[in-house]
Amino acid sequence: MARERELQPEPITSHRVHSQRLMEHAQEELKKSDRLQASEKAWGAVAHALKEVADDLGMTYAQHSDARRVARQLAQGSPDEDILWGGFYTADGLHRNFYEDIQTPEDLEYALIQVERFLAALAREHQRRKAS
Repeated sequence: MARERELQPEPITSHRVHSQRLMEHAQEELKKSDRLQASEKAWGAVAHALKEVADDLGMTYAQHSDARRVARQLAQGSPDEDILWGGFYTADGLHRNFYEDIQTPEDLEYALIQVERFLAALAREHQRRKAS
């Protein structure tokens, strides 16, 4: 019974908090040279951040295929359009890397920096849209 509780994941209390945790885990996995886990954790951070913003702004994000549409809508007309759109594509590439394992540790280090920039720009865009 105790072992069962250990294996159960913590419930998601908020997509924002989960996104932050996943980015921390991505950095840890990269330090351990686990490229696949670093890739997927960073993608997860982006997906959860997008879900948080979409939910708050009344946008639909019910399945994986909605991520691109939500990212595109948030990027259009944003002062951070290049960071949002480029960062999303970087994160999407990390998701593909989880299955293909083609990125080097150096690629991943750079990609995680871009994902961090994306997450910061997404937070700014979220605030901008809420204020308008």
